[in-house]
Amino acid sequence: MHGIMEYAAIILSRPPDDESLANAPTEERVFKSKEEALKTMKKWKECAPRMKMFATFEEALESAKNIVKPPEVEGPDQTDDSNGGKKAAPTEGCPYSGLKPQELKQLKDAINNENVEKFEELVASNPRYLMTPCDQPSILHSGTRSNGLHVAAQSGKLKMAELLLDHITGPSLMERMYPNDSEESRANRQEYLLDLYLNMPKKGDFDTPLHQASKWGHWPIVKFLVEFSSCDTARKNKEGLTPAEVACSRMGNSDQDVKSK
Repeated sequence: MHGIMEYAAIILSRPPDDESLANAPTEERVFKSKEEALKTMKKWKECAPRMKMFATFEEALESAKNIVKPPEVEGPDQTDDSNGGKKAAPTEGCPYSGLKPQELKQLKDAINNENVEKFEELVASNPRYLMTPCDQPSILHSGTRSNGLHVAAQSGKLKMAELLLDHITGPSLMERMYPNDSEESRANRQEYLLDLYLNMPKKGDFDTPLHQASKWGHWPIVKFLVEFSSCDTARKNKEGLTPAEVACSRMGNSDQDVKSK
């Protein structure tokens, strides 16, 4: 399927009110990969965008020109999530069993130890190391409700953060979790999951992965995360502070050069 459908189009459900978006050429909403499209989705958030794959650039461009009301996500009824959006209800056909906390801890350890081989082995054995049937990030530390990106961001493991989000934005994860869903339905789920990974607050301090990376002065991870348009750089934690406002606050000796970045 991936060899045939090569172009991703961002399709709008309503016209933009923002003048700059309204005047943007349609070509800006056609991409050569799903990953590129996902990174740009939040830019068009006011238009309730969705992504669809096409075999040719021409087909993708023609579809992107139209305003199309989105279809309902396949499966059971949707429910409101804690962020005010809509999340897909669990799919009964998920062929993978749930994981125990001690099993999920193996992924946490693999991230902290930068053990790429172990990470890949675990995810290959069960995609629920990365997501639940409710399209939520898997929780690797129950006390703080931290997901894998929180773990990588706090420990400064850029390679593991990149690897994790490669899996989230790639096609394999959703295909394995939802083999009977349409391409469009899987794309909607994928967009929702990516947003949660990037912006989900931890329990207690309400820090997002970007807060964590910023607090500990992990500049390469901060730079990597903000490249995603769906990463909320203005989100506040429990103390009412944005990621920029907590920069280097957990470093022993604050590096002013890092903080200035």
